Amino acid sequence: MNKMRSIYLLIPLLSLMLGFYSSVSAQNHDRIWYYGRYDSLSPFPQGGKIDFNFAPPQAMPTDRPVTLNAYAHIMSDSAGTQVLYFSDGYNIYNRDNEAMLNGDTINEGYWIGVGQPDEITYSGLSVPSPYLENNYLYFHHEAGNDLDWIVRNNLYFSQIDMEEEDGKGAVVIKDSLIWNGRFAGFGLTKAGDGAEWWMLVVDYDSPVVNTYTIDEMGVSLHHVDTLLLPNYSFLSAEERNFSYSGFSPDGTQFLLFDEGEGLIVLDFDRCSGQFNDAFFRPIPAMNRTSLAFSPNARFAYINSLENLVQVDLNSMEQGIVLDTIANWDGAFPLGNPFFADLFAYSQLAPDGKVYIASVASASLHVIERPNLPGQACGFRQLAFNLPTGNFNSIPHFPNYRLEPLDCD
Repeated sequence: MNKMRSIYLLIPLLSLMLGFYSSVSAQNHDRIWYYGRYDSLSPFPQGGKIDFNFAPPQAMPTDRPVTLNAYAHIMSDSAGTQVLYFSDGYNIYNRDNEAMLNGDTINEGYWIGVGQPDEITYSGLSVPSPYLENNYLYFHHEAGNDLDWIVRNNLYFSQIDMEEEDGKGAVVIKDSLIWNGRFAGFGLTKAGDGAEWWMLVVDYDSPVVNTYTIDEMGVSLHHVDTLLLPNYSFLSAEERNFSYSGFSPDGTQFLLFDEGEGLIVLDFDRCSGQFNDAFFRPIPAMNRTSLAFSPNARFAYINSLENLVQVDLNSMEQGIVLDTIANWDGAFPLGNPFFADLFAYSQLAPDGKVYIASVASASLHVIERPNLPGQACGFRQLAFNLPTGNFNSIPHFPNYRLEPLDCD
């Protein structure tokens, strides 16, 4: 009798646990990463993937005849166990590594024409459609013209219906133009209701920020703000060098980094989509940079090719606390000056660590404890080994698991 009573008591407990597991395991679109190239002339002729469904994450080679260099976009299902689609900046590919129906020749621009989409410094971002089940919105852009490869041009979205083509997906809206011309950066964060999204797009040629909503009406402009930053010089367009932008994991801050001058920080309200404050803090010049956040949103990690620094975002209103975490170790893993383990692009991973791609090696750099200040963050160069080589690439993601707010 007691045994049966224990079983009956256990059933609701198990249901509660399963419900909790279901809620926390949803929105795991960032748990599989693709990287690497497929090139018979390369010392690394095969691509790879990293699966964060394991602890520690597992890296394995993949038979994927698509080259992913700096531009490495990927989207998995909500459980985080199956790849839905990915992109190299040329095409959108399905799970079978085939160009998706109507997914060819996206991001048409100068560098696509000459075969260099990987020169785009920040790969696209995808979110589940908040208004159509099994549909996804993929935000992507061209690189600049001629030698202005670091400049982003013409922001688009493409809509992907995963119910098409027997579950392989099809692009039902392609290259829908959101922003025409150059822009300094963009970012996505969940709205306060936890279902819709905000997107910011910063003009390249003027101090203007455009806020878009992604809701049941689709993608639409919500409002436009002009930044008032008296201590930011707004150098001529030829002197600006915007390299990274994005939201903190909690969605309360949007960062835009000018490599020649420093960091623009916008305090953001996820409920209203408005800025509470905006300020600029100078940082010594760094070029070819990337940026990632700590899970607790206190620290930002900015790296150039040869340096990694930590910025305490809690101190930004009073000044700036900048801590040098590491300098490049000067290594060439293959004994070749063209294949260095310099610091490339970075991303906060589902396991709470920050991973930084090297320019060319078979390893990733790792910040083991990014929530801790200074050297306690535990940065290790080339700490995560890959079974195949990687050239710069690491995918980027918004925070899919950001909790809703009480906006009343």
